Amino acid sequence: MTVSDATPDRALARLRRFLIGLAGLIFLVTPVELIASDHTRTPTQWIPYGLCGLGLLCAAVIWRAPSMRAGRMVRALLIVIGLGAAYGTLEHVEKNIAFALEIHPDLGGLELAARALGGANPLLAPGILAIGAVLALAAALSAPGSQPGPASSPAAANSPKTPANPSKSRSRSGPSRSATRS
Repeated sequence: MTVSDATPDRALARLRRFLIGLAGLIFLVTPVELIASDHTRTPTQWIPYGLCGLGLLCAAVIWRAPSMRAGRMVRALLIVIGLGAAYGTLEHVEKNIAFALEIHPDLGGLELAARALGGANPLLAPGILAIGAVLALAAALSAPGSQPGPASSPAAANSPKTPANPSKSRSRSGPSRSATRS
């Protein structure tokens, strides 16, 4: 890559592709980890598989068609993935509390909270889906044309910001200094 190739637009495009690729990798590899940990025993445990599929679909749409219309749909789906990750975190905490109380029924307070946060069900494991969603959302928001208005087009971003009629841009508080001296 030469110095002339290193424009801000190209750098942003490369960063966007990296974010999409990383998000796609997260959504592709997470089901493998879920299968390895036997995360298939209850219907609730199948939710992250669906969220990973949804995440892969979002990453593919962002990669292929980063338009405003596709962006709105993708953003909504990525929010669903984030909410699913929050639900998974709550499920893990609930399971850890239930397990801790099953072993020690008289447990409470800080001891129970510590066991809820550090039990057999990893608290941050569902967070990987939230990370993937945030990365994909960052890529979607940085796509050309993903924001409404004329400033989102590459041509508008590079054009000078001059008013259409310079005479109208003067102060309306009175005549200019040059007009009062003559």
